[in-house]
Amino acid sequence: MTLYLKYRPQTIEELDLTRVREELKKIVKSKKIPHALLFSGPKGTGKTSAARILAKVINCEDPDKSGEPCNKCSQCTAITKGSSLDVIELDAASNRGIDDIRSLRDAVKLSPVSARKKIYVVDEAHMLTTEAANAFLKTLEEPPDHVVFILATTNPEKLIPTVRSRLANIVFAKATVEEIKRQLVRVVKGEKWEAENEALEIIAGAADGSFRDAVKILEQIMVESGRLTFERAQEYVLHGKTVSPEEFIKIVTSKEIKEVIAELENLVEKGGSVKELIEGMIVVLHNSLLAKYSIGGKDNLGYLSKEDNLSLIEILMSALRRYSDTPLPHLSLEMELISWKKDASIAGPSEKLDTTVKSKVSVVKDKKVDVLNRDGEVQETSKNGDSGIEFSVDMWQRVLGGVKSKNVSIEALLRSSKPLSFDGKNLQLGVYYKFHKERLEVTSYRRTLEEVIESVVGTPVRIICTLTQPPKKELVTEVKEQGNTLTESKDIDIMEAAKEIFKN
Repeated sequence: MTLYLKYRPQTIEELDLTRVREELKKIVKSKKIPHALLFSGPKGTGKTSAARILAKVINCEDPDKSGEPCNKCSQCTAITKGSSLDVIELDAASNRGIDDIRSLRDAVKLSPVSARKKIYVVDEAHMLTTEAANAFLKTLEEPPDHVVFILATTNPEKLIPTVRSRLANIVFAKATVEEIKRQLVRVVKGEKWEAENEALEIIAGAADGSFRDAVKILEQIMVESGRLTFERAQEYVLHGKTVSPEEFIKIVTSKEIKEVIAELENLVEKGGSVKELIEGMIVVLHNSLLAKYSIGGKDNLGYLSKEDNLSLIEILMSALRRYSDTPLPHLSLEMELISWKKDASIAGPSEKLDTTVKSKVSVVKDKKVDVLNRDGEVQETSKNGDSGIEFSVDMWQRVLGGVKSKNVSIEALLRSSKPLSFDGKNLQLGVYYKFHKERLEVTSYRRTLEEVIESVVGTPVRIICTLTQPPKKELVTEVKEQGNTLTESKDIDIMEAAKEIFKN
């Protein structure tokens, strides 16, 4: 038997998550155990073990004064062995349909075979279909007196709100190093091994909050001998170590794309999960973003601007959406990172993916151009890029017309965007809304748009989409026929003002 199963907790006191242990003690002491509970938290934190312990607490024939199960009576023994007819464990991943729930509803009406109560433990409860979850509602809300439901899940947010509202939730957070060490010490003593304290700390830190993973690492290290040293633990952990989300973010932002891809390939070769890496990076970036707005704790990515932080979250969300559609697990992330690094190099080191880049509407007047920035202020600049090609309002209108004849949906999306800059090869589009930006970046839409722009400009053009603020309607400019005097008006759209400039 694997050590994790051999040494899984059998009483509430043996549960290693301090908060969960204290919370369950309070519930047992009150003698008012809810008829439906939700155990939610990451993998390997003891949700199923706690469910079995609670089942023993409810059905034990001779509990102690604190309510702990005796682990000696017939009920406790049967539950520990997994042979109890009144403690039913279901895997929602394979029993997720409405027919399965209908069978369950019929079964719960039957009285327990020999125990005080029937306990249903539904693992991976978030895998239930919406129809099945809705069919389960009434049973969860008003089950027979002889039934208790315990639902366990790693993704509580995927359970429909009406189901969650009927459950008493106990949160299983990731275990701390000290909590994991508590379990490792129990295993080491039980197996009569010798282990250095520092070695156990290394294993606990490498387990990423999972009791199960920690015991598996310990078991693999101890295959050769019964003595665990700091050097052995360090060698094993470092040998199989893959890059952390925080470390990979630093590599992405500071290294060349070749080195980024090499690190990603290394992670795959070592058996690391690309999906977990993406999800971990999103969490780290989100925490950093909150810290930048003085919400939460320390900002571990202080070298990132708010704009870079947001843009990285966006490309990671896109990679996550496309993850299951790519033939290679790391392909979607590679594609997004390559695109991000290219955009970053175009914008320059100090302006990398800067979504606050100033909006430009220009008109050629000899060798000078009048430019309106986002606040409606006028400034002078030279022609865009080195090509001498100006992307005028007339060109933009021709693009809209050409796109409309090919795909009305794309044209509608372009109505909520505007050209920001053009260097003859790259056209930067400022898009007002995140959803519109994502749609315009779909390969088929992007290709159609670039083809139309090429027909208008006469040269291949690459589209770069960035989020930008819609133009303010309060500040606009109007060019009179005589001279360059500019006056303010409140009710004219900024694009109309730009058209007036281009007429002169």
